Amino acid sequence: MENEEQEKNKFIRHLAISNSIVVAMIAFTNKVMASNSTGIGTAEVEAATNNIQRVITSIAMPLGRGFNLC
Repeated sequence: MENEEQEKNKFIRHLAISNSIVVAMIAFTNKVMASNSTGIGTAEVEAATNNIQRVITSIAMPLGRGFNLC
């Protein structure tokens, strides 16, 4: 009876350790896959920033011409 309890505890301990190893491997694999994937680069960020500035400027220019406080 006591031996069965020890075997059960040993099995549960091994199962927990193997599950931890599998989870760690999955997390590492996801990290490696994310770092190797092609995401948005610096050129795309700069192009988007320039586009946003251009749109804001094109909207603000007509407002500035027709708006006079004096």
